[in-house]
Amino acid sequence: MLFSIFSKVLSMSITASIVAVIIFIIRLIFNKRVPKIFSYVLWSLVLIRLLVPISFSSVFSVFNAIDIPKDNIQFTYEENIKETKENLSKENNTDHSTLSNVDNEIKNTKNIKSVKPTKNHISKINNKKFICKQFIMREFPILWIIGVILLFLSSIIMYIRTSNKLKEAVLYKDDGIINKYSKKLLLNGKIKIFVSDRINTPAVYNPLIPRIVLPLSLVGSEDKLAIKYIITHELVHIKRFDNIIKILAVFALCMHWFNPLIWISFILCQKDMEMSCDEKVMEIFDEDIRRDYATLLINLSVKQNMLINGGILAFGESNIKSRVKSIMKYRKSTKRVIVIAGIVILALVGSLMSNAEIKMSENKRVAKKTTISKNNIEKKIDKETESNIKFEDVCKIKVYDRISKYNEDHMKDGLLMDAVVVKDKQLISQIISMIKESSIKAENKEREIKDLREDGGTLGRVVLFNKKGEKETVPFFYDDISKWGYIKYRNNRIYPKYNFFNYVSSLKLFPNITSNVDGGREFFRKYNYTTCFKINSIEKTLPKELKYKTGEFPETLYWIYVNQLSKAISLNIEPYLGEKVTCEIYYLKEIFPKKDAYMNRGILIKYKEKIIGAYIDNGRFQSNKGGSCISVNGKSYKDLMGKKFSEDIIKYIDTENELYKKISSMSPKKVIKTYYKAIDYDDERVKLACMSWENIMNDMSINMERDALFNEEFEESHIKSLKVIMVRGIKNQSTDKSKWYDVNFFIKVKDNKTSLEDGLDGKFIEVIKEGDSWKVNSEATGF
Repeated sequence: MLFSIFSKVLSMSITASIVAVIIFIIRLIFNKRVPKIFSYVLWSLVLIRLLVPISFSSVFSVFNAIDIPKDNIQFTYEENIKETKENLSKENNTDHSTLSNVDNEIKNTKNIKSVKPTKNHISKINNKKFICKQFIMREFPILWIIGVILLFLSSIIMYIRTSNKLKEAVLYKDDGIINKYSKKLLLNGKIKIFVSDRINTPAVYNPLIPRIVLPLSLVGSEDKLAIKYIITHELVHIKRFDNIIKILAVFALCMHWFNPLIWISFILCQKDMEMSCDEKVMEIFDEDIRRDYATLLINLSVKQNMLINGGILAFGESNIKSRVKSIMKYRKSTKRVIVIAGIVILALVGSLMSNAEIKMSENKRVAKKTTISKNNIEKKIDKETESNIKFEDVCKIKVYDRISKYNEDHMKDGLLMDAVVVKDKQLISQIISMIKESSIKAENKEREIKDLREDGGTLGRVVLFNKKGEKETVPFFYDDISKWGYIKYRNNRIYPKYNFFNYVSSLKLFPNITSNVDGGREFFRKYNYTTCFKINSIEKTLPKELKYKTGEFPETLYWIYVNQLSKAISLNIEPYLGEKVTCEIYYLKEIFPKKDAYMNRGILIKYKEKIIGAYIDNGRFQSNKGGSCISVNGKSYKDLMGKKFSEDIIKYIDTENELYKKISSMSPKKVIKTYYKAIDYDDERVKLACMSWENIMNDMSINMERDALFNEEFEESHIKSLKVIMVRGIKNQSTDKSKWYDVNFFIKVKDNKTSLEDGLDGKFIEVIKEGDSWKVNSEATGF
């Protein structure tokens, strides 16, 4: 709670400091050219930034050009310390998760692959990070609140002491002066004047019902002219509500005591307040009073005491000297100067009071996801009579996959569950065929006695139906990590090939499958693949050229990649560039050759029924570790070209592109800052330009719909704002081609759909040399 408050104050203090510096500069430029009221009004902008926690966004905001946190920094001390300790204790642990757990984890992370530097290095940085976070989150907010309390108490004590002294003040009887100059200032309400022998200089007392208190020594001198000037000066303060503004300024100073710029601003604000008041006094009097008025100030300065409104010391001789100089050089401002100053003030109010606009990239991909009715999913209680059904009599199959232990125990009570309904005769035949092909023996004795339900395996059921209203339930169990499983058919354990489990678990992924595979059956049969069903058919327009422009959506990279795979079997899409094509996706019965297989898909690219391209993948288009997309004859991109696509891609890049040149001229640190700034502004174009090719290709497949060719748009960002505060190189982890950096930033998230949390966070970021450019390649979260 305390840190949450302090973090908001810190964010406001940073923003106010930026405004203060700008006012410092403007004050220096226009100091002798415009009235002092101009500078005084500008200080109110700093005060608003210090006290008001909310603002509005504008395209005219100066903060569009300044990289600072837009939002407050918040994170919970207990949660972050707990997380830090847990991460430290898990450095040597390995987590073996099921495929479903991995998928869930992927959805909660960034789209950059996660790798870790050496354990010794992380251990050292972990300890430093833990100590640093612990101090920032716990100790500093405590120091801050102690300082606030002490300053508040000292100001209140000073105010109470002064109030007690002024209680003995007596009413000043001469009302003629105050009535005359109140009318000149258009000041409503009767202001009372008191006299006290407990003070040495004039003051305004009581912010709600302001009263002017004059020192007895001044009234006793019977210098009517001096009394006239002083009363007029104090009336100007009351007219402008300076007594209230001064209290607010003291309050802001107490809250932001740790910021030296705020102390300087407070001093200059008080100075400009008094000098603007002096100018107004000289403007009211028709005659030239500069010499007499300056002499009065000098005489009063010898007796200067504490300011009443807040208990902060007045600023002595230096303040008086500057005021006297200003008085002696005073010239009444022309209307032209006043108009120009007013326009400048209005412009500054608009640019300094508004926050940075939330920019949206012109090149950002608009989400095009559509809701598909899953007409092969049914939620209905199976009331048919349990019986032994002949395979040839099966007319319908229902598949229940990934049933929890709870669901299993309650299915007999009529628990409703989602089931994939299969009525197509060819699909039914395929499932029955795979059950029939099962062996009565496992690959080894150990698997024959292993019970997957007790070992964390996946439970499912195939329910067979005939036209007589009977059903037969066939439970199955499988482990998608070790790639094996078994079926319990009529109380006997049998062992199908693992493609059976891939098949039944994949059925629920596709809403509208069809057994019509005539368009691909013969083609894939030549390469020893069996087409089970058609997953989808997608219309696409080929790019006009196989050349990628930095920052554009990387669909062109997809076509470059799959065209090289197609060339392995003498197919080529290049003669058809710019034309509309049909991409047919088929489910293949045979297991994908790579170990990281989810399924096996065959993709045909057709131009007017002519096959011009083809490849197979494992359900995701990506190029990590040589490629999960391969040619239909089993060759990866690396096998064909001698290097990974991410290493070969430079020859397909438009190096004359302006954005490419801009990124190429950046240092590794600058690339990291540009990358995170693009994330902050939700600018996909610049973000892509800063990413390594392998990361871009990975973005095209992560969390991809299994009936798609690739991601048609990138995942929605859950980050509201992200501001880098430090980028520090890690020398012992860097080479000429790869450099690691410790990056710290303040982050604010939009929702809870990400593992990230509001507040101070950090990552280890790797940038690699790709051609002429440094690119963000990997991140590690080892702390």
